[in-house]
Amino acid sequence: MINRQSPNDSKILLPQNMKLLVAVCLLAALYGVQADNWAVLVAGSNGFWNYRHQTDICHSYQILITNGIPADHIIVLSYDDVANSTQNPVKGKLFNKPTYDKPGKDVYAGCKIDYSGDAVTPENFLAVITGDAKTAGGRVL
Repeated sequence: MINRQSPNDSKILLPQNMKLLVAVCLLAALYGVQADNWAVLVAGSNGFWNYRHQTDICHSYQILITNGIPADHIIVLSYDDVANSTQNPVKGKLFNKPTYDKPGKDVYAGCKIDYSGDAVTPENFLAVITGDAKTAGGRVL
């Protein structure tokens, strides 16, 4: 509740707990408090015909890194059979936004995949998001 001593008074009186809340919010804003953000990226499909799924995961990884999410806070599950597929005309590379005059940016470069191939399962996904390292056998939240 905000109180004024008189209707013409520009001074606002805040209750003590409200003053504390305002002070904490101002300090947080001044010191740039940031949440501990994590991401779990999943491309569960396989085969070259699902090129876009695995490419989009690597692109998402690059966007997260660019926006300040540390690599150790990103867990990637991707079947990872497209970049080196015999059908891929540019071996070892993935492009999610090609242009007419050049192939675009390789989003596979630097994309760290934690779980690939047969390790990309619904059971491992659930283990990753619930923190069950024993079942997942790798990094978890």
